[in-house]
Amino acid sequence: MKLNYPSLEEFDRYLSSLEHVTPTLMLEGKIKILGWYFDFTREEEKWFGLIFDSTIHGKGYGAKMMERAMAKNKELNG
Repeated sequence: MKLNYPSLEEFDRYLSSLEHVTPTLMLEGKIKILGWYFDFTREEEKWFGLIFDSTIHGKGYGAKMMERAMAKNKELNG
C-alpha cells in the first residue's frame, strides 16, 4: 500500500477512499506530515496503526496519540 504522497490533498483523497478509517495527523505547518495514527475495522474488530517520522521518535508523541485513541476505543488491535 502506498503511504507516500506529494501533497496533503492527494493524501486526503487516499484517506477518503477508505472505509471505516479514522485518521489523526501530526503536521509540521501545512506541508509535512510528522505522524499518523489511524484506526479501522477489520473482521468486526478495531485495529490501529501508528507511524512517525524518525526525527521525532522517543519524544512521547506516540504515547499521547495512543492515550487519545484508548480514550475513544475500549479495545484496539495493532
